[in-house]
Amino acid sequence: MNHNFDTLRQVLSSFRLDGISDEKIVPLPGGLSGSSVWKVETPWGKFCLKCMPTSFSVQRLKTIHRAVALRRDAGLTCLTGYCQATSGETFVAHHDHLWELQIWAKGEEPQPPLTVWQKKGMYQAVARFHQVLRNTPHDVSQLAKSEGVAVRLNMLRTWRDQGQRTVGSRLNDYGNPQRRQDLKLLIAGFENFQSLVELRLVEVSQQEYLVEHCIGDPRPENFRFENQQVSGLIDLGSMRRDNIALDISRLASELSTDTPVDWPLAWQSVEEIRPLKAPEKHLAIVLDAANVILTGLKWVQWLLVDGYSFDSEQLVDTRLRHLCYRLEQLKHHPALELSRLKRETPQR
Repeated sequence: MNHNFDTLRQVLSSFRLDGISDEKIVPLPGGLSGSSVWKVETPWGKFCLKCMPTSFSVQRLKTIHRAVALRRDAGLTCLTGYCQATSGETFVAHHDHLWELQIWAKGEEPQPPLTVWQKKGMYQAVARFHQVLRNTPHDVSQLAKSEGVAVRLNMLRTWRDQGQRTVGSRLNDYGNPQRRQDLKLLIAGFENFQSLVELRLVEVSQQEYLVEHCIGDPRPENFRFENQQVSGLIDLGSMRRDNIALDISRLASELSTDTPVDWPLAWQSVEEIRPLKAPEKHLAIVLDAANVILTGLKWVQWLLVDGYSFDSEQLVDTRLRHLCYRLEQLKHHPALELSRLKRETPQR
């Protein structure tokens, strides 16, 4: 999305920030979500201005802002507050987009290699996000089936039945040799593991879990640290309702850059804040296995079928290489090892 400074100043004025000069509005990398982000420096402090993709609804944005505000009020101050616009809302609708303005998060982004205490801090920030409203009037958790499981089952079956037919010739014609090899590996990985992953997803799809608001896509680059403590957790645009296992599985994968997922560290860190039941741990492991093959398919869809381009090509390549690494380790994944054990054990 391209927006000129006149548009940015109009939006900032709607948030009561007038007279901001162009050089004080600095574009930032927006990741891969389709959002555009700017750092805004003012006499009143630093802010983060974000323009959402056109697909973002008012209701979705309000839900996210309310979930954050309730947790901040309950003491989870690593979540940064949203600024109120002149309309009284915490967003502005302008030029067919929704805009939000947040106070700039304190602290610094952690740099690799991440330390154990940084990883533990991230897990525990996620746990506090899920625990801070427990047994309060604002606790909206309830027992329900995991929507994330249903979404992954549907995606797996749709791709198996329809998607594979659309990519063969496009893969051969793809211009980037390294990406072509990575995408080929991701497609082959789906073909090799989809039946085992489907079996595990079907099993957990019948279970009910404690469902509440989830961060959705917690990544190391979305945390900030100050004095060896998590001081910020940003970019909550992927928030949805599911079990905490959804967040644990996503973060665990992002923290396993060159080693298998350290599940004991995940469990120990989270359970110091929020107790986990055995089915929740199992769900996290199954979701992680599904994420490896299905996130790969998303990239195949985006790059080969939809022809998307991204602002940061280096970030795209980094994500693809990480997925290929995870895929190479998948044959030893605990979810799939258990599947084989069940399949190969003779019935008495």
